[in-house]
Amino acid sequence: MPDRCEFSIESEEVIQTNTKCYLVFSRRNRPRFAISAQSSTAVRLAAIDSYKAVSFRRYAFGQAIRLAVVLRLDRYLAFKSSTPIPMYPQFPFDRILNAIHRDLGELDFCTVVAFPSDPNRGRFYLHLVSSDVTPLAFVKVSLNPEINSRFER
Repeated sequence: MPDRCEFSIESEEVIQTNTKCYLVFSRRNRPRFAISAQSSTAVRLAAIDSYKAVSFRRYAFGQAIRLAVVLRLDRYLAFKSSTPIPMYPQFPFDRILNAIHRDLGELDFCTVVAFPSDPNRGRFYLHLVSSDVTPLAFVKVSLNPEINSRFER
């Protein structure tokens, strides 16, 4: 079970019990995308832009989250998790981020985790954006660590 993260209502700051805290947005009990709870409004809006609307329902979901971000209510629509991949809490997400930091030359970036519409694909996607929301990279990550180890440098 992932560690809990809580918000301070007075200051809107994240109270972390152990590690980083993520806001995970889900629809129909499946995560759709996750972002750091400390990310800026611009990064949160970029996260919504990474959520591809291939149907009217997905479009409506994205627009509802967008409105909640603008009104600063999005934290009430997401669940808080110490990992952006709550269905696999033991996944070595920090190790992957460290490798990406190393490859990008320690650039400061924000990570948006997006999940495919079909969970049987066994992967997730990372959209890396700078603090001014300039896209830096797109990374496909397999949920199978054996496959990921083949691509490590």
